[in-house]
Amino acid sequence: MFKYNHSGDYFVCPAGHQLHHRTYAIEYNKSYKVYKTKSCKDCVLRNRCTTSKRGGRKMRRWEHAEILEKMEKDLRYKKKLMALRKAIVEHPFGTLKRTMNHSYFLCKGLKNVQTEFTLSSLAYNIKRLLNIMDFGRLKAAMSMLFTKIDQYFERIVNTKQKRALVKAL
Repeated sequence: MFKYNHSGDYFVCPAGHQLHHRTYAIEYNKSYKVYKTKSCKDCVLRNRCTTSKRGGRKMRRWEHAEILEKMEKDLRYKKKLMALRKAIVEHPFGTLKRTMNHSYFLCKGLKNVQTEFTLSSLAYNIKRLLNIMDFGRLKAAMSMLFTKIDQYFERIVNTKQKRALVKAL
């Protein structure tokens, strides 16, 4: 197989010949470096490497391929972290997509999508609470929460009314 040499920015073929960067190609809005060699004409392994009748083997490499290689390397070394991520993070998204039928956003615009996702997350969290706690305890906790919210808003309204009265006087 062909191996890429990062320091020299070239590929090495199975016969040991180097394919150097010659030009660029753009495909599907991605820019690729194109590597070529002229050594294929007289090579014994030509039939294994290329089917090109004229010229030699060409190799392409995405200009940002090192980012993917770094991520792949990190994944290999951080298998335990990835397993933990799958266990913790992937489950909620899978549940949102499959069980709660939320495979795409209905709203447009960043603020609307954020609101929609927040509501979906709230629904997921309530669903989890129902699975973890019994309904009686959840109902009591929600009742206490709504009481505190009511008290908070009453304080705000009373404060605004007091300010309005002070201003009027």
